[in-house]
Amino acid sequence: MVRTGMRCIEVTRANVQNLTKEGNHWIIDIQGKGHWSADRPLGLTERVVAPIKEYLNQIDTLTESSPLFYNHSYVSHGTRITTLTISKIIKRYLRLIGIDSAKITAHSLRHTAAITALRNGATLSEVQHMLRT
Repeated sequence: MVRTGMRCIEVTRANVQNLTKEGNHWIIDIQGKGHWSADRPLGLTERVVAPIKEYLNQIDTLTESSPLFYNHSYVSHGTRITTLTISKIIKRYLRLIGIDSAKITAHSLRHTAAITALRNGATLSEVQHMLRT
């Protein structure tokens, strides 16, 4: 999320079939906020895709319509990950690196992605495209 600017809801809606390779480029088709289907492509780097592929290799039964990310808790094991779960995971890891503020949330990663892109030379138009705004 910090590298792509994806929203929590976009991560939860992603299925295996939404992650594809076109030539040398990885693409994820996103079902954005207010959209009914995964219709917004977003380019991904190998650095983003490598851990996702490693994660998917650990799942026994995958189909094209399988969720890209599963819940691994005892109670909800095997179901699609939720936005609340994503938020809790991100909060836990933020605390581990010394960031414990109610103002810093999972959505803050989206802001960080935008600022990082701008600082690395992306144009405002490119960042707007990345964030699907």
